[in-house]
Amino acid sequence: MKHWLVRTAMAWLIALPASAATLHIPMNFQYLALDGKEVKTSFLVHTDELDIGEGPHKIALRYNDLVADRFSDMDRKVRSKPFVIAFVAKAGENYYLDGSGELYNKKPDDYAKRPEVQVVDSNKRPVEITTAYTDAEEATIFKALIGENPHVDAEDAAIAATAVATTTAVASAPTTAPAAATAPAAAAVPAVAATAAQPKAATGQSDRAQEMLQYWWEQADEKTRKEFLSWAVGQL
Repeated sequence: MKHWLVRTAMAWLIALPASAATLHIPMNFQYLALDGKEVKTSFLVHTDELDIGEGPHKIALRYNDLVADRFSDMDRKVRSKPFVIAFVAKAGENYYLDGSGELYNKKPDDYAKRPEVQVVDSNKRPVEITTAYTDAEEATIFKALIGENPHVDAEDAAIAATAVATTTAVASAPTTAPAAATAPAAAAVPAVAATAAQPKAATGQSDRAQEMLQYWWEQADEKTRKEFLSWAVGQL
């Protein structure tokens, strides 16, 4: 039995692509798109790892956190507009993204307006990245109900922003460089989003219901979550 397990494990390891790399993110960030493809996530389980291949990549993310509300006992959600990072991945490497800057963990509302991030490799060495920001707006539930959504959908904008030729998106602008060095890349993304992603004709009631369910899940305590999961399983 042991020999069989060893052989199976070795075969699995050999079958893994040699060019695979992995990007890790903390709980307060969310994947949206990778190289023009939407990253499917679940509101029940946070996706903190994303497998990427060797070479240049553009990854759309969002800052998404719960912070204590000064006027009530409930936490409130702070979300940024989608932003895009671009960097070149090495085969077999693990990369770790985290927030940076003076506003991170101190003033979440201000930080969400223009999130600053950094990426390090498995040896904690800084990785050269460029960061670009979108101007996509979130469609409110009220606008969805009355059928009015004049803005580009945020998720569509994120996907479109990562779909541009990846090899031209990675500029020689390290995270330690002055902010002005990344300005050209930052300015380019809104234009891409406006031309490549058109507003959705209809987002669907199910999407909005999921957003509300996710909100209340994040607000609930552990006991309430367990009770809800027990009820949900019984409905299957």
